[in-house]
Amino acid sequence: MKLAAIAALSSVPPERSLTGGISLIPQVVDAVRTPVIAAGGIADARGMVAAFALGAEAVQIGTAFLACDESGASAQHRAALFGRNGAYTDLTKTFTGGLARAIRNRLMDELETANLTVLPYPIQAHTGGQHHGL
Repeated sequence: MKLAAIAALSSVPPERSLTGGISLIPQVVDAVRTPVIAAGGIADARGMVAAFALGAEAVQIGTAFLACDESGASAQHRAALFGRNGAYTDLTKTFTGGLARAIRNRLMDELETANLTVLPYPIQAHTGGQHHGL
């Protein structure tokens, strides 16, 4: 038995999530010998069933769990997920220094158009991340 250096492989990089990433699952499964974790845009049982049917060994669900009380997200943030702007998300490094999906809001727009230097994670998270509330 040969040990693998990689225990599992995510089938969808963050920049592809919610943009047709499910179609990548069978391609990745066919290309690697490592268990594949489907990620990006999976938020309910139908997405999980589809990912498993396409060959994924597991799924990673992210944003959908933010709505749970246990997530640690503020009540205001959880409510915003279901508000009229909840569907308008984008990827940004401005809040934490690491690529993350956020509901587009005025602060995100202003930080990105100001062309400020974004510090690496976790430094940015400690200097400006606490201001990311809606």
